[in-house]
Amino acid sequence: MAMTMRYGLLLSFGILSSATAAVATTDVAGGSAPDYVGRFLHYATSRRDDIGQVRYMYANQLALAGARTGRMPAGATLVMEVYVGADADGADGPRLGSLKLLAVMEKEVPTPTDSPGVVEDWRFGLFTPAGEPWPDTDTSACLSCHQPLANKQFLFTFDSLKEAATGVEEDQPARPNDS
Repeated sequence: MAMTMRYGLLLSFGILSSATAAVATTDVAGGSAPDYVGRFLHYATSRRDDIGQVRYMYANQLALAGARTGRMPAGATLVMEVYVGADADGADGPRLGSLKLLAVMEKEVPTPTDSPGVVEDWRFGLFTPAGEPWPDTDTSACLSCHQPLANKQFLFTFDSLKEAATGVEEDQPARPNDS
């Protein structure tokens, strides 16, 4: 059976509350990555010198609200930009190579626990730098890596997200970090 993963794309980024955020869904196979630039907050940077990567993490308002309460609501979306060929530090941090891919996690409305491609209602997707679905995406590695992180909402960067969320007002639009 072919697995269909669905991602909710947030329609209303300006004034958000967990009760009134408008969400629409689109199939990953025919859809694209969320329009996160300038709308999601850059909350963490992760260096993986062992594999020559730098990863920038972004979160939408629902994810920030979930970090404040400790429970991610449906529609919480995180985007990870993965740069390869990262070099030594420059004056403003690591010199980045090329943007290889976008990894997306989105919390959806609860589904049966036996649904394929799901960890506690989190969906995973990989996209090209242009936002198109990554060819032949297999998110089983994403699922197995995040599975043990139940106490952190299945997020490796939950502590960083929670710290960033404390400085952002709930009704304030998410914005990229200037640093």
